[in-house]
Order: sequence, then C-alpha cells, then structure tokens
Amino acid sequence: MLQLIEMLRKLTYFLSALSLIFSPLVQASHYVVQPKDFLSEILKQNNLYPVYGLNGSLKKTVLMNPALAKDNGNKIYPGQRINLPGSVVLAQEQNSIQPTEASSEKNSLTSNEPSVNLGDVSRSAAATFDEDELPISSIYLGANVEYFRFDTQDKTTFGEAQILSDPNLGLDAVWTIHWSKSFEIFLPGSYQRYSVQNPNINISYMNHKGSLVGFGAGVGYWLTDRFQARLSYDFQQELFIHAPIVGQVQFDALMVSEPSLALRYSLFQLGRFQLGLDAEYRMLMNTSNDVYKVDQGKSYLGGVFIREQFRHQRFGGIEAKLNYSIQDQDTDLETQSGKKLSLQFGLDWEL
Repeated sequence: MLQLIEMLRKLTYFLSALSLIFSPLVQASHYVVQPKDFLSEILKQNNLYPVYGLNGSLKKTVLMNPALAKDNGNKIYPGQRINLPGSVVLAQEQNSIQPTEASSEKNSLTSNEPSVNLGDVSRSAAATFDEDELPISSIYLGANVEYFRFDTQDKTTFGEAQILSDPNLGLDAVWTIHWSKSFEIFLPGSYQRYSVQNPNINISYMNHKGSLVGFGAGVGYWLTDRFQARLSYDFQQELFIHAPIVGQVQFDALMVSEPSLALRYSLFQLGRFQLGLDAEYRMLMNTSNDVYKVDQGKSYLGGVFIREQFRHQRFGGIEAKLNYSIQDQDTDLETQSGKKLSLQFGLDWEL
C-alpha cells in the first residue's frame, strides 16, 4: 500500500513537470503611456484584436488595471503604467523573450518600463482621452490689466500729442470646441475698460473714459506637439483721437474688422508646466464715422506665457500671459500709432 502511494506521488510530480514544460503560458506585458496616447490606439498598435466587444482587449485591459475601471479606460495619463494582455507563448521559450523595440517614438509593447522624458514638450501633459470622447468643449475666462500709449499728429497743423492711459482692467472669454487632437474652433469675446490721463490743464478731453468690446470666430490647428497656428476674424472696437476745436481732444470708439494670424510655440515643459511664446499679426480694416475715415492699418503682438495643465483634463489649465503690441492706423485727420502692454491671467475648463 505504501509503495502504491509513493508511485502515485512520483507520477503526480512527473505530470506537473510536463505541464510546466509544454503547457501554454500567457505572457502579460505592460506599456507606459505617452502624451497624446489613446487606449484604443495603444491596443491596435500592439495587434491586440479584437479591441471592442465582450472578449475584446479593451475590456480585458480594464479588468487587469483597477485604476482604469472608474472611467472604463477613457482617461489615461502620461507616465502611467498599464498592464496589457499579452500573446500566448510556450513556457520553455519564456527565458528567450526579449523586449520589443518601438517602431516609432512611442513605446511599443515591452517587458521593460521605458523612462519618461519630463523635458519633452507636449501640450498634452495631463489626461488623455479616447477618440470617442471628442469633440470636447472648453471655456476660457480671463482678466487683464492693460496700459497703452498713443502718439498722434494732426495732418493739418502738424501738432503732436502723446496720450497715456491709466492701468485699465478687462475681461476675456473664449468658447472652444476641440474636434480632434489637433483641430479646434473657437469663439472669443472681450470687454476692456479705458481711462486716459490728462496732464495738461489747458486741454480738455472728451470721452476719455469708457469701454471697448470685441467678438469673433476662428479655427486653430496644432501642426506639432509644440506649435499651434490660429486664424480668426474679429470685430473689435478701437480707440481713435481727433481735435474738433483748438484746446479739445476727443476719443472715439469705432468698430473695426480684424482678420488675424496667431502662432503659439511651447519652448519647454516640465511635467504639467509649460513655458512658451505667442505672436500675432492683425490687419485692421477701413472704417469711418460722421467726422472722418479710418485707413487700413496693422498690429503686431509678441508675448510670453506660462501654463499649468490640470491633471485630469486634456484641455483644461491655468495660464498667465505678458503681451506687448504695436498698432498703426491713421485717419483722415490724424496719424496715429499705439503701444500696449498687458498682463493677463486666465483659466481653461472643460465643459
């Protein structure tokens, strides 16, 4: 009886050894999320088909990663390590499995965790979304303080004047629809107070305090992860100056149509923080009032911005901008050039 038990025990050991040698083993691998990644695209790039359905790799991946269960895999973050269902291999080949190399700059399915380059610049330093989530809307709300100076010369008397403003407060709002990872449509609006200093007691100023409003529409496209171009057509009230009589200066707020091209370039990013440059060119179209006509003009803007992306939003963040602009637009009565310096703080929030 003892001999029979011993023989059964040895047979059990033998069968277990055979199963370890010849039975299939699922080799699970992992992936480190890169900026602009989508979970469905990661699975497709690694040939984990079918992606969708009850037996799809998407559902299996969510089950393998409890952190993905809350949003059903719709939100992933750069630097996040995700376990993926792997291919079926034989146990005796396990030691010969080598990490695969990526066919592009993104990491492919490997068994060694790639490092995350925090110096790499990308606008998507926070959450990334499945393409099914798009389009996504966001609203930008900002406040600014602006200081301007006008240099004018009367075309008849050739008298010159320099107009200085007080620090003026303003508000900005932009509604943006992000149709894809690169393309967006936006509708901006602005409200700006103005107040002009009058250091000369011998000259009276008319309408030297008031407000300017603007609105428009435009499109934006990210040419690369660092570089965005925007085209817009705005209707903006601009301030013009003329002297109806000697010893009096009048300020007029006229609506001007302004097609523009704006560029944004991200110089550096550390985690969710970005530092970059803004540039803009505006064409100021003709306009008029009952007294004079306004010629076509132009405006140039340059600035620097710093931005922090929100951790759980792809397009949300908080931003500060410092801009300097030069504007030239003459009238029938005056040559006029202006310079503006503005500091702006704003918040982007996904709807």
